[in-house]
Amino acid sequence: MQTPRISKIINVYQEEYVDGEYCTGLGDFIRGSLCLSQYAAFQNLDFDMHYTTHPISHFLDPSPYGSNNNPIIHPYRVLCYKSNHKNNNNIQKIIQDFNQLINKHPKCIQTNKHNTVSAFTLYTIAYPSQPITQ
Repeated sequence: MQTPRISKIINVYQEEYVDGEYCTGLGDFIRGSLCLSQYAAFQNLDFDMHYTTHPISHFLDPSPYGSNNNPIIHPYRVLCYKSNHKNNNNIQKIIQDFNQLINKHPKCIQTNKHNTVSAFTLYTIAYPSQPITQ
């Protein structure tokens, strides 16, 4: 399947998602973020984590796309994708699954106010498929 026409993918932590699903824990969010960062690297996409609605955000540097300067996250357009790929550590399968997911949910593709960034926003708990390096 062809790579979707986006320039960035963002894992978004919020209480409720467009499909009526609810978030899980911070550890799940971090694990899913590692998986998406690997997917983004293989697809030559930028990657970001948006966690400003989690209490931990008070102790971490803010995401530049979570500020009022360049908003890109519209909460009612964030998909919750809880499939975790735990038993399938094949990066090609993960790439195929995420490409299909992005193509199937075009309403979750968002742009910043200058239309310079086109990002797919979702929440996932997927497992990374490659070893984690520093």
